[in-house]
Amino acid sequence: MRLIDADALKTVMCVSVCGLVQPQLCTCGCAQALAIDNAPTIEAEPIRHGHWIDKPTGKYGNWQSYCSACGKHSQIGGIENNRHKPRCPWCGAFMDEVNE
Repeated sequence: MRLIDADALKTVMCVSVCGLVQPQLCTCGCAQALAIDNAPTIEAEPIRHGHWIDKPTGKYGNWQSYCSACGKHSQIGGIENNRHKPRCPWCGAFMDEVNE
């Protein structure tokens, strides 16, 4: 699935079918414009941002990386590998926050 701009799509459809640049002026009731108007909508989820948190874990104090947004262990490579990963594999958060 991908999010699209329904108004822009409607403009493109009305330009090609009716020759109008402004779909709100379309009076022909073309099937494409009606289908776009009647299509179901979805709620987009907000984009999450975070950073890797390195913590010692286990009885030997091995360091592991955790996502600051969801708190889950990355389970991917070591700490150095995670510092270069742009997103959390669990929640999809972009790892672009500054770690303070």
